[in-house]
Amino acid sequence: MDEIRIWNRARSEAQIRKDKDRELTGGEAGLVLYYNFDTISGYIAKDLSINRLDGQIVRAEYSEQTPLGRFKWIYGVLPFLNPTGR
Repeated sequence: MDEIRIWNRARSEAQIRKDKDRELTGGEAGLVLYYNFDTISGYIAKDLSINRLDGQIVRAEYSEQTPLGRFKWIYGVLPFLNPTGR
């Protein structure tokens, strides 16, 4: 997994296409959580959004090998995820 972006609003197809291949600044309107996994410190994934909701990585296996060309975009709502704790 390369990154996770969680937004507090629905995004249009045009917005998703525009931003899908660029690194975010973290201050984008509606961005709740942004892990790009380039800044992992031990077992902590730094949230690069303005909310700073760092996450703990549990039972992960790391590898330097990346199978290029084999990725999947996941579009949709994850109702079980509540990063703000509310």
